[in-house]
Amino acid sequence: MVEAFEATEGHLSLRLQAALEAGQAAGGDRRGMQSAAMLIVQEDGGVWLNNDVVLRLQVDDHEEPIAELRRLVEIAAARLQRRRRSGGSTGPPPGAVSLERGQENGPPESVRPPHAAG
Repeated sequence: MVEAFEATEGHLSLRLQAALEAGQAAGGDRRGMQSAAMLIVQEDGGVWLNNDVVLRLQVDDHEEPIAELRRLVEIAAARLQRRRRSGGSTGPPPGAVSLERGQENGPPESVRPPHAAG
């Protein structure tokens, strides 16, 4: 899991997803799978005022919850890329720690959860 996390580039959500998939590939939870979730928080990192939630995704009662979570993570990452290309930026003040690998001192970006389209 650590190797998958460290070898994956991009937003923290993509790195966490890679680690989750590696854990499942290594045997996963002996109880099986039914749900998967991801919650990423960063002080003042949310896309809404006074909110620390950068990304919140949850898959319940699904035959392939990790694969479905991957689909949602990729949608969120694509939205982040579109926001960057359009010059939009929401998130913590400059100087905060970025959630992107390799941008520790750069301006952080937030990902709007897929259910909060707007």
